[in-house]
Amino acid sequence: MLLTMEYNSKEDCQLFPSPERIDKVQDSMDRLEQVIHERNDAFWQLEIGEEAPKPRTVRTLDPDDPLATVREAIEAVTQVKDRATLKFQYLIKEKERKLLSKRKQ
Repeated sequence: MLLTMEYNSKEDCQLFPSPERIDKVQDSMDRLEQVIHERNDAFWQLEIGEEAPKPRTVRTLDPDDPLATVREAIEAVTQVKDRATLKFQYLIKEKERKLLSKRKQ
């Protein structure tokens, strides 16, 4: 919303009131993202027992590369498949643990 207001102000050749709000909102969003990532790390360690995968780095698309958006989408799909593979491996380990515990009893 603030970016829309800023854009409209520029279009009307007016000053954008309190431009520091955009920076404050961006800082708040960065802090929220950090807290969510920390929470997800803790959840991953409790559920899977391994270190959580690293967060995706923010990249800017190369304006000279016409296939940049396609490559970004392919990488996103690959990451989802990797997460699904990790979850599947975790479920297999859980079944193996249950079988071993039943055999020990």
